[in-house]
Parts: sequence; structure tokens; C-alpha cells
Amino acid sequence: MGAKGTGWYRLENGLVQEMDLPLPEVYHTRVARGEIVRVDPDGSPWQDSAPATPTPEPTEADALAADLADVRADLDLVTKQRDALIVDLAAARGELTEALRQLDEATRPAPKPAKATTAKGGG
Repeated sequence: MGAKGTGWYRLENGLVQEMDLPLPEVYHTRVARGEIVRVDPDGSPWQDSAPATPTPEPTEADALAADLADVRADLDLVTKQRDALIVDLAAARGELTEALRQLDEATRPAPKPAKATTAKGGG
């Protein structure tokens, strides 16, 4: 027998959980004993042909999740900008190091010529 969608059930602990239909035999037994009860997604008594439920108002958790998504997007942007700055700083450091080397060479006094030595020799 193939799946026929899902159904919502209130479990013994009071939680409402969505389950695939048809239910496994162990759940059929629990439904028959009244241990778990089929309900609508909001926990109200199950209506076989329930009208479409309106979209619920956003909760505080939904607002926080949206804020978190915005913060993550901002963090990604700042991280990319930081990484670009690191690359720019590395390039600038290399250019500065090269400029300092050239400046050092240009301002270093020229070496004094070595004293000529005369060859003593007989002859």
C-alpha cells in the first residue's frame, strides 16, 4: 500500500507530530487504544475535510529567524570586504618593502674604491 500523505497526531506526551500515512502497525494499535489521537496541525480536533487554514501571523521566532538571516548576510558581506582588504594590504606591504629596498640602495653611500696595491716583484 503506498503512502497517502501525512497526518498530525497528538502523542502521549502532548506533542503534536506529523506522521506519514498509512501509519505503521504499532501506531495503528496506539490509535485504536486511544493513546494517540489524530488532530489538525494546530492541535485542534481533526476534521476529515477541514477547510484551508489561513496563514498564521508571524511569530517572534519567525522575526528572530529573519533577523538572523539578515545578520548572516551582513556578516558574509563584511567577511568578503575584510578578505579583499587583507589582499590589498599584502600587496601594499610588498610594494612598500620594495620601495624601502630601492630607497636604501639609492641613499647608501657608494663604496670607497679599494686602495690599489702595487705588485712587488723582481725582475
